[in-house]
Amino acid sequence: MLYRIQGLMFALLGAVSLAEGWHITRTARDGANFDAIGPDRYLMALGISLIAVGLWLALRPPQSADGTQDTYGPAQARTNLIVCISMLAAFTLSMPYLGFTLGCFVFLAILFRFLGDWSWLRSTGAAALAAAFFYVGLIRLADVPLPSGILGL
Repeated sequence: MLYRIQGLMFALLGAVSLAEGWHITRTARDGANFDAIGPDRYLMALGISLIAVGLWLALRPPQSADGTQDTYGPAQARTNLIVCISMLAAFTLSMPYLGFTLGCFVFLAILFRFLGDWSWLRSTGAAALAAAFFYVGLIRLADVPLPSGILGL
């Protein structure tokens, strides 16, 4: 039941993001100095993505890794939430030192390993791909000024 509530919360946040992006488009785009994409388009893309993921989470049947019915209880959900919030805090606090790309890689590798129950090889591979995607998409293409850290990435 908890995953359905989480999915609906994702969808609600997506709707808010989509509405705010639309609001910026209608009120500020004409007089603003946005590039072709601009913050309104990012918010709308994020909103659509959040709505899609939220609806998928809310409507999918719960299953464990072996395909059987999931026995994900409230105690495990609480533990996962605490771990995730702690990891986000550590990621945020370490970003000025590690930089966004390296911090994102470390954060995602640990997240995939412990919360996704993946092997370290699979976790680091997926984290490397995701960090590279964020680096190219946010830093190179969108020119988002993010901390570069000790490696300058």
